[in-house]
Order: sequence, then C-alpha cells, then structure tokens
Amino acid sequence: MNKIKFNKQRGNDNIKLGYYDETTEETSWVEYRAYKVCDLPANFGCKEFNNKEGISEWFTLGGLTYIAK
Repeated sequence: MNKIKFNKQRGNDNIKLGYYDETTEETSWVEYRAYKVCDLPANFGCKEFNNKEGISEWFTLGGLTYIAK
C-alpha cells in the first residue's frame, strides 16, 4: 500500500510518497518538492534541455506541481 506524508511546517508544501515493496516488506520514501506554475524550473517538461537532463516526470495535486528531489 502506498502512503503520503505531508510536511506540516508553515510555508512548506513538500510531500513524501512511500512505495511499499512486497519482496522486502519495506516502504521506500521519495521526497517531492512543490512548485507553483510561475516558479517551475526552466528544464520542466523536457527530456533534454541545453544538453542537460530535463524534468519529464511530475504530478499535480491541489494546484501545485510536484517534482522529485
């Protein structure tokens, strides 16, 4: 079962998603940073950006875009 942890600090919308691995019976956590539309990085939405790796994976929840750290 997957789990979500919300950061309770004021002004911090980052979250952690937990992915349960049935073979090891452990949960691995991935931290995601929240961005507003006007604050997205320049390499967002690209597989390659100026010969660097772009950000091609994200999800949206509650009006914010979350990108893995």
